[in-house]
Amino acid sequence: MKKRILSTLVCLTVAATTIIGCGSQAPATTDTPATETKTEATETKTEEKAAETT
Repeated sequence: MKKRILSTLVCLTVAATTIIGCGSQAPATTDTPATETKTEATETKTEEKAAETT
């Protein structure tokens, strides 16, 4: 009887942590526009350097 109760509690704990852990969504970040801007700036610098060397 004790094993049955213990196994039930373990199963419920595993199920609860799975639902809580996998059910949460990642917070929305605003890194994407900053990354794109940084990439564009890097490309511009690369193009400027290429123009200077030619």
